[in-house]
Amino acid sequence: MYSAKHKENLKIYSQFKFNIENSKSQIPFFFNLFLYPVYFFSVSKLTWNKTLYKSIEFLKGRWEDLSMFKKVYFGFLTFIALLFYFLYLFLVRSFNSIILSINTYTTLGFGDIPVAGLSRYIVILEGFLGWFLLSVFSVSLISQILQS
Repeated sequence: MYSAKHKENLKIYSQFKFNIENSKSQIPFFFNLFLYPVYFFSVSKLTWNKTLYKSIEFLKGRWEDLSMFKKVYFGFLTFIALLFYFLYLFLVRSFNSIILSINTYTTLGFGDIPVAGLSRYIVILEGFLGWFLLSVFSVSLISQILQS
C-alpha cells in the first residue's frame, strides 16, 4: 500500500483523472451520470480502508528497531493468531467431513461438498455400506413386526 509502485500508479491515475476532467465535453453524458457514483464509491472505499489500516496498525516502524520485548510480544501474537487459524481450518474441515460422511451413509449422495481423489472412493464404499446396513435394518424391523 505504501510502495513506490503504488505511488507511481496513483500518479498515473491522477494524470488520467486530470485529463478526464479537462475533456468533459468529449465524455458522453452516460459516463458522467452513471460512472461518477462508481468512482466516488471507489475513492471513499479506498479512503476508508486506508484510515482503517492506519488505525489498526500495531507494528509501526521496522522490525530491527523494536525492543526485544516487543519482538517477543508480536511473535507470540502471530503464533497465537496462526494457531487459532489452523484450529479453525481443522474444525471446519472435520465438520465438513462428518457432514459428508453422514450424508453419504444415509442418502447415498455426495451432498454439497466436492470430493476428489482417494476420499471419493472411500465415500463410495461408505455409501454401499450404508445402503447395505439400512437394508438389513429395514428387513429385520419388518421381520420383527410380522412375527408379533
